[in-house]
Amino acid sequence: GGDEPEDWGGHAMTAIGYDDNLEGGAVQVMNSWGMDWGDQGTFWLRYEDFNQFIREAYSVYPIAKPKPNDVRNLKFGLVENTSKKFIKLTKVGEFTYRTTNPILKGTRFKVAVTNEAPTYVYIFGQETDNSSYVLFPYNKSHSPYCGPGGVRTFPRKQSLEADRIGERDSIAVVLSSKNLDYENLNSKINQMNGKTYSEKLKQAFSGSISTKVTLGEGGDYIELASKETQLDKMSILVIEFDKK
Repeated sequence: GGDEPEDWGGHAMTAIGYDDNLEGGAVQVMNSWGMDWGDQGTFWLRYEDFNQFIREAYSVYPIAKPKPNDVRNLKFGLVENTSKKFIKLTKVGEFTYRTTNPILKGTRFKVAVTNEAPTYVYIFGQETDNSSYVLFPYNKSHSPYCGPGGVRTFPRKQSLEADRIGERDSIAVVLSSKNLDYENLNSKINQMNGKTYSEKLKQAFSGSISTKVTLGEGGDYIELASKETQLDKMSILVIEFDKK
């Protein structure tokens, strides 16, 4: 492969422990090549090397069932790939946000979600012909589920990108306590006749949008605080990207 870690081949292993005091902090990893490899089949990987070389990491746990009294506070942000900084957002409508400053065309970024209750996250995008398409889940093998607690960003190899067409892009984020038929939802969005993406979403999800949600004014991330107890209600965010 090439000289960059992104160009190298991949291999899956399992993290089985960690030690904050070993060489500045390290993860204990088990390989699949038998007891004769490494230290009885395991080795230690420093945190800084973990951040450099690990392409994707997954935690395995049973899906938690949502409860009506779950704390539904959530933070949603966009992290620019190169700088690793949040793209600042400003609230401009009921559930619509816009980039505080225009971003460069071609900017690649990831979504960061911090949640306390089990949450399903879906992202839709608006094409240049104003039609809607599914951005996330990327395909059927990716799960929209975010378990209770923690911060997640999209996999390193797959990012969103501000394309080089036009001066503004729009994405819609749907947050739900239940698993949704996102292909059907996207078809429903496309059947609406609203003038803006926000209007189409409001029409498509009419009656299902929670009215017990408080949305922050923006900044590094959007803060969402919900007092919703009906598990079939969802929250939506529209994020508009001014591009230059």
